[in-house]
Amino acid sequence: MRDATGTREAAAGPGPDAPDSRVGVCLARVPLPDVSGRRARWLDAAFAACEREEMAGRPDRTVAGRLALKQALADLWPRVAPGVPAAPADFVLGRCESGAPRLVSAPPGLPPASVRVSISHSPGLAVGLAAAFLPGGRP
Repeated sequence: MRDATGTREAAAGPGPDAPDSRVGVCLARVPLPDVSGRRARWLDAAFAACEREEMAGRPDRTVAGRLALKQALADLWPRVAPGVPAAPADFVLGRCESGAPRLVSAPPGLPPASVRVSISHSPGLAVGLAAAFLPGGRP
């Protein structure tokens, strides 16, 4: 574990279509008890006003999943944009029509559309995954 949220990182090798490409992948997990009871604190610390509004009335697992994804993105960013500091609050998340998460805005380094994101929940845990192909590959 890297921090209180239980963040873990992983990196993969070359992309499928370009032998010289690399892919950066980060996974973060947030136990649901870390959000329950501290929801307002996490919302204020890591989420933009538009995100807080969107999550009003949504279950704690939604906040935990978004928080895990933001942590995964913050862990990924130094790989895709060396020298650009990033914190979970620097990323704004939204939803596709299907309900799947999407990256709306991010610090400089890569356009949000070139980053793939996913969230999963279990009864006591939320997991966020962020992946991006680095120069030489395709997203």
